[in-house]
Amino acid sequence: MQRQNLSEDEAFRKMRKTAMDKGLKLAEVAQRMLDVADLLG
Repeated sequence: MQRQNLSEDEAFRKMRKTAMDKGLKLAEVAQRMLDVADLLG
């Protein structure tokens, strides 16, 4: 959220849309985001 300067609501909407567009569960999208954040440090 901080890297893209999003509010909590905006971040949730963006994650939900990504999940729907890609046919993934919201939890999967969230986990992938956490994994990428860990890689980027």
